[in-house]
Amino acid sequence: MRSPGPADASVMARAFAYLYGAGGTLVLLTLLLPVSSDGAPAGMVVPALLAYCVVILTLTVGERIPLWAFPALPAFGAVLITSIAYSSGAESFNAYALLYFWVVLSAFFFLSWWQALPSLVLVAVGYGIVLLHHDEADSPVLYWLMGFGTLSVAGMLLAALRTSIQSLLAALRENDLLKTTIIRSVSHDFRTPLTAIIAAGESSASTNLDAKDRDEIASVIVSEASRLSETLAKLIDMSRLEGGAAAPHGTWCSVEELIEEALARTPSGDRFELALEGSLPLVWADAGQIERALVNLFENSSRFAGDSPVEVSARAQDGIVIISVRDHGPGIPAQEQARIFEAFFRGDSHGAGHRGPGLGLAIAKGFVESNGGALRVDSKPGAGTAFVIELPQTDRG
Repeated sequence: MRSPGPADASVMARAFAYLYGAGGTLVLLTLLLPVSSDGAPAGMVVPALLAYCVVILTLTVGERIPLWAFPALPAFGAVLITSIAYSSGAESFNAYALLYFWVVLSAFFFLSWWQALPSLVLVAVGYGIVLLHHDEADSPVLYWLMGFGTLSVAGMLLAALRTSIQSLLAALRENDLLKTTIIRSVSHDFRTPLTAIIAAGESSASTNLDAKDRDEIASVIVSEASRLSETLAKLIDMSRLEGGAAAPHGTWCSVEELIEEALARTPSGDRFELALEGSLPLVWADAGQIERALVNLFENSSRFAGDSPVEVSARAQDGIVIISVRDHGPGIPAQEQARIFEAFFRGDSHGAGHRGPGLGLAIAKGFVESNGGALRVDSKPGAGTAFVIELPQTDRG
């Protein structure tokens, strides 16, 4: 559990103020009952007054209380409750012993288990002392085991619940951050082609355009609309992967056909040089997902290949089909290689001319791994980049 900050300290201080105040008030009120008349008033009143001192302290200087002091508050409460229960009459000590509940619950709610452990130990020792002092109980050991066991289980369950809530809150914060990242990244990728389409549409209304101008405007509209469609398709692919809705539907696939289909869907497919090993074995995979992964890799490599062709090779080795997509571009800096498969990551090496939301490599890796394969990068600045896919040949059904 992370250390509490100023806001957490304020919440904890108020909570302990309420708990100490309620406990102290309850003790003082029960002193008016006949069952408390045979107890030791000083041993009951003094702890209650000390509880009010804690209330005043937490309410006045709550945010300035040192962080190390918060784990001491439940422990101090356990000592006070032991004093009260020990000093009370035999008829009422069980009622006061119930106050141990708030000690354990508050400790395990606000603190980590190792911070709450001293309070639990003090409760165990204090409750045992109280039971031995009030020997009217038929079986003090059984009473102690039942009481301490109940408190321990309640504390552990509360700690587990708190951990689950914290994990849920962390996931919600991460989702909010992801949504913000998506909006910031995609807004530009949508706005630019939309602006171009709107401008082209407005220009097409001019009566001074000849056939060539109209063809150019139509080309711009089709090109930018295709860009929008591609961005939307990548967003859908990414959402399916992150939502766990991209379960592959495996079939026996020809690697040669997958590469040919992917090249046919790549705008600059004529810039690729193929070096495929003869008689490649079939692989068990979702053809659509692997084809989509290859298209993303081909587009990425052709974007940075410059005037050099992109080399695509495939070979079989030890029950694995290895597909390599290599360009001879500027390469990827070492500090970026660890992050290039992250969604929406666009490093400095992409340059100002890069267009796209930064999802292609993340989608490629997600689809390859969902089919039991692996995708890695081998790049040296100034010497080009190779993306390597490894697909198993065995039936995964």
